[in-house]
Amino acid sequence: MEILQFILSYLLIGVCVSFLVDISFSTIREKLELEDDEFEWGNVERIVIILIWPYAIILLIKGILK
Repeated sequence: MEILQFILSYLLIGVCVSFLVDISFSTIREKLELEDDEFEWGNVERIVIILIWPYAIILLIKGILK
């Protein structure tokens, strides 16, 4: 039962991170007036972020500290 709770927590945090990335990307796209064809943010990208969010957080922290 603990493993199932861990998996559900992992996926829920991944969904939250994906949501934040999606909102951030939309804001950046509006401010820079990018065309939709320049970079597409689809469901595949969202699923990848949900699965590898710990690595993305580590890269973000490294980028902030440099």
